[in-house]
Amino acid sequence: MVIVKRSRLLILAAATCWIGWAATADADWAACQRQPTRACLLEEALRGDGAPLAGKDRLDVLILAGAIVHPEYATAADIDEAVRQAKDPSGYNYANLAIQGLVAGNRTQQAADLVASFPPRSVELHLAFTQLVRALAKAGDLDTATALLDRMAPTFEPTTRDMLAHSSLVQSVRMLAEIGRTEDAILVMTTQKNLTGLDVPEMWLSVAQAYISRGEAWRAQRVLDLAGRMLEENRRYAMGSAEEYNRWSLMSLSALRGDPEAVKTALRGLGPQPADSLSARYRTEGHQRLVISLLKARQFELALEVAKAAPDTVRDQELWLVNYENTQNGRIDDARAVMTLFSEKMHSSLRAGAVRNVAVAMVKAGKLAAAVEMAAQESNLTNRKGILFAMAQALPQ
Repeated sequence: MVIVKRSRLLILAAATCWIGWAATADADWAACQRQPTRACLLEEALRGDGAPLAGKDRLDVLILAGAIVHPEYATAADIDEAVRQAKDPSGYNYANLAIQGLVAGNRTQQAADLVASFPPRSVELHLAFTQLVRALAKAGDLDTATALLDRMAPTFEPTTRDMLAHSSLVQSVRMLAEIGRTEDAILVMTTQKNLTGLDVPEMWLSVAQAYISRGEAWRAQRVLDLAGRMLEENRRYAMGSAEEYNRWSLMSLSALRGDPEAVKTALRGLGPQPADSLSARYRTEGHQRLVISLLKARQFELALEVAKAAPDTVRDQELWLVNYENTQNGRIDDARAVMTLFSEKMHSSLRAGAVRNVAVAMVKAGKLAAAVEMAAQESNLTNRKGILFAMAQALPQ
């Protein structure tokens, strides 16, 4: 009887402590909403049930906050946890974070080992290898990916290795261009022997986008002229799916040249949806490439119109890109307006990512209180915490 009473007392004490902690947590969050600071936003973002968030729960917050692009948000322990979570069949985001964090933390061999652990011929392997190549290029390492391919070669068919090697080249060039190392991107391309493929002009367009972003219009024009000659040559001989791919590359070229009328004319001239699967895929991918080119050329209105007309399978993703680029250019009202166009089927984390984009832009514009109010409306607790974490990172330390 005494034991039973003691057990009841212990349960009652634990419940009382939890209720007290929950009340304190709610009070702290309410106080933070009234007078937000970097410290209280971080505290709210990383608070768990009775203790700071840890493990997978913490990773989910960091990923929503943008840690895959900003691996500095994650600690070494976070990256180790991401490596463990990456083994799950649905662990792509964790694998992505693990690869980025390992490379950023000078643990390149562990990143390569993680990629090599995925089954040969699997989609997961291809996706992980792409992320590894991009992370390595960002870190200035253009050799490890090739060494990994040589190590894995016995498990591949020869065509698979060749495909991944070409993908490594393309992704390296794109990443170098994205981070502003355009001269290095050009060097990588010009030192390749027998560089061929439909995506070679696309690599040059990536370089042109980088020059446009840097405000170096005359350099961009020279690269666009080169890409244009390649695309016109391809048009003379391309047939079937290759013709479809080239058509969208030409539209991207017009977008980067600042010729919206040429883009509109080309879009009006599109025929029905291609019957074969490869051409249909190229049309979908081309649609996305065109939206990105229009955004990089700061043709926001046309980019929005093109995104709204996208196939159902990618419309939300394209609208998200428009939302993101608007926030990066201080167009906060336009970014918020785009969010009203998202479909009901849009994944909650992608929708929350759009909220994060706007909230961070608002913080940078000095509208912290309004950003906190917007974040507080997010009903999913993990998503809200991710938004708050990203907002805190936008504030001075």
